[in-house]
Formats: sequence, structure tokens, C-alpha cells
Amino acid sequence: MNEAEDVLLKRALTFIKKEIEPPKNLDQFLLLPCSVLNEVSEQDNQKFKALNIKTLKELAEFDLEKQQEVIKQKKFRFLTFETWVLAARIISRISNYEVKGPKKIALIGLENAGKTAIREIILRKLKMNNTSMFEKIMRKLQPTKGVEREMVTVADADLQIWDMGGQEIYRERYLKEPERFLLDIEVVLYIIDVQDSEKHNQSIEYLRKLAATFRSLNQHSFFIICYHKFDQDIQQDQKYQEWVQNSWEVLSGILEEYKYPHKLFTTSIYDDFSIFNVFSEALKIAADYDVEKIINMILAKYAQETDLQNLLLLDSNGMKLGQYINAKEKSDLLDQLYQISIPILQSISQIDALDKSPQHKRYIKSILYTFYTGDMNLTVSRVLLFDRSIYLVTMNPKRGELDTKFTQALMPWLSNLFT
Repeated sequence: MNEAEDVLLKRALTFIKKEIEPPKNLDQFLLLPCSVLNEVSEQDNQKFKALNIKTLKELAEFDLEKQQEVIKQKKFRFLTFETWVLAARIISRISNYEVKGPKKIALIGLENAGKTAIREIILRKLKMNNTSMFEKIMRKLQPTKGVEREMVTVADADLQIWDMGGQEIYRERYLKEPERFLLDIEVVLYIIDVQDSEKHNQSIEYLRKLAATFRSLNQHSFFIICYHKFDQDIQQDQKYQEWVQNSWEVLSGILEEYKYPHKLFTTSIYDDFSIFNVFSEALKIAADYDVEKIINMILAKYAQETDLQNLLLLDSNGMKLGQYINAKEKSDLLDQLYQISIPILQSISQIDALDKSPQHKRYIKSILYTFYTGDMNLTVSRVLLFDRSIYLVTMNPKRGELDTKFTQALMPWLSNLFT
């Protein structure tokens, strides 16, 4: 048996009672009696025989829609019977599945909840295409037909983002054929439109059905609930705040019942930081990432491309977000660099209020400061990211390589800072 067959057999075994001796190949699996499935009793097995269903292959071919009355006559609980049929179908098709593939993050929810807008913001930010982003997204958006897939690579992880159309016809298809649409999803971004009160109950019920279906698939996905369109003009509205809290208690109860890990976020298309915050959380879960390690890797690549020997990434409060040092440098240099940077950042932070004022926000993207420390020069590059300031700090002994004309162009800012 090769490695791929071994992986597929192990997947099939998740639907089988632990005491059953596993078959040697997938073909033999389908010849097993229905009694091998989890939670099938001997009494249930006799009912299967009465329906002329003896093997998993015959169970997989059973027509649920046409035989609902027959199932009830045999005193099967329909949802339980449906779970067994689903398990048999997955086993019958398991040889068609990919053994290894990109991690899947799925955006799921009702129609017009905002799934596609969220996806487009994520993709455009990842691809660094920010020109008139909001206008382009709003012009482009159309209801998603079925599932739209997009491959992205973040750091060293390959991801597949699934935007799953929310119209009723598609939702029913996902639940009827979950082995095609819902299998191997690492993270579910479940999107709820907080401004569409008429669909709140429907959205809660759909999540309940999804959770039950995921359980049938023996799938251990992470659910991130996004209360979307939580725009600035309603954030202070007590009505919406109370609804989010009450709704979260219901949804959290559903997911806890099925033992699914979950988190709550509020998002708005007008606040792309809120959307990227959700995506970062999904990425961390799907790729099992050490976030600090990835930040350090990105800094290392940047430093090597620009011939920097050391680099610190700090926030406006002086918290260390990432670091890099050339292997030939002394390890204590980063600590020295950090200690020098803190008082400098405290001074630079005074300019924050100016950057965030409406007349400047559009134009200021990055600011460069240069300070001299003995025979070294300390360079601090300040960048506005999602309206938040972060700082890249490096100590570079090659003072002569600095672009003096560029630093002179920034002198008005330095004057305002220290006067």
C-alpha cells in the first residue's frame, strides 16, 4: 500500500467502529456490512436488511429523497439515517479526494451578507492593488453563483479561499452534497449581516444545519463568526450591540453543543483593518502559524533584499512585533537597538494626531527619520498601516549610503516634531 492509499484508508476509518478490523484497500471497504458504521446498532442493521441494504456500497446508492416515507415506516430517525448514508457516500468516493492540497478557508452565510466584498478586500490587499479599491469592489460585486475559489500564497502557506454563494438553491446543494463542498475546510468564516434583521433567525438556523453536517463529516473545523456591516454609524447603537450579544449567545451555544471551537468578530467594509484582523486569525488557525516567526521571516527577506544587517518592527507603544539580525552580528545588538528606539518612538508618537486628521490622512503613507548615535546611524521608518502606525528601525554603519536629498525633503516633519 502506498502512502496516498494509507492516508485515504485512515480517513475512511473515521466513520467505522474502532473494534472493526480495517480492510486492506478501499474497494473492500464498500463490501462491509452497514453494521460497521459508528452508532449503528444490531436492531438498526436488521432494519437495513429489511430495506434490502446489506453493504456500504448499497447504502451509498440509496435515494434519500425518494425513500423518505419508507425510512419513516421502518422507524428510522431520518437525520440519523441521512448521516449514515452520507458516511457511505464519502467512503465510496474517497479515492477521488486529494491526499494533500492547500488549506481551505470558506466564507459561508446567507445571500447578500457581504462574503464576496470581504474576499475581494483580502485578495486586493494581498496582491497590493489598492487603487480606488472600494469603488472597484462595489462596481464589480454580483451575487456569487455556486462556489468561487481563489488560490493565494501567504508567506510559505498555500491557501484556497472559497466564497460560497448564499442563495437558497446553493445552500441546499451544499447540505445535500457536503462531501463535495464542505469536506476538509480548516476554517469557516460565517458571515452575518447585522443590518438585515429579517434574516437573523434564518442565518442562525443555517449555522445549526451546517454544524450538524460538519459533525456527520467527522470534521473538526474552526468557526469564526463575523457580524458584518457593523459600520461606524451603528457601532454606538445600543440596539445593535444588544442583538450581537444575544445572537452570539445562541450561536456559541450551537457550536459548543457540537464541540466546535469558535470566535466572534465584528467587521465592516469601511474598516479593512477589521477584515484583515479576521483573515489573520483564520490564517493562523488554518496554517498553524507562529505569527511572530512569520513576521520575522518577512523582515529577514526585506532586510536581505535591501542589504540591512538588523531590523526591528515596533508599534507606536514600543511593543516589539518582529526582528531580524544577520547571523554575523552580535546577538545583543538587537537589545541595544531596542533600548535606543523606545525614547525616540515616544517623541515620534506626538505626530500621530496630525496623521489621522482628515486633511493629511489621504497623503501620508510613510515617513523616514534618521538619528545619529556615535559612528552609527539609526534609521526609523514610520508606516501607516490600516490607519495604525508601525515602525521599522535599523542601525546601519554605512552612513555614506544614505540618500541625503530624501532626508532633507522630510526636514519639515522633523522640525515640527522637535519644536
